[in-house]
Amino acid sequence: MTTEQLLAAGSAAIALATTGLYAAFVEGDADRTRLVALTLAAAGLAAAVAVVARPAARLVLLTWAGATLLVWGVLSIFSIGLILLVAGGLATLAASAAAPQAPAGSLRLAVAAAVGAAATVVIGIALTG
Repeated sequence: MTTEQLLAAGSAAIALATTGLYAAFVEGDADRTRLVALTLAAAGLAAAVAVVARPAARLVLLTWAGATLLVWGVLSIFSIGLILLVAGGLATLAASAAAPQAPAGSLRLAVAAAVGAAATVVIGIALTG
């Protein structure tokens, strides 16, 4: 396994484990809980798929996963945020390691994925607020 694959696998494991714990123990607004759990699970799955993906897809998947995890990490810093920041950092490091092998056009798509991830979280919070 390459360095970025190991980082991606670590990010996926942390994100998916945190999702399971979050869904099992958090009580409160059901819509918000589902939003957080679904986006964290999607980020974990994206990082897991990135382990076996081609370089262009790996870059986009890891950028999306990293952005999602980092945004939730900052927003939830007083609860599960620190562990999400670690998972997001691993995904971001994996994306930066994967970038040199990816075709030039995939960088634009990766930036769009990061912006889309942040927008998804913000819009989701607004809709479940």
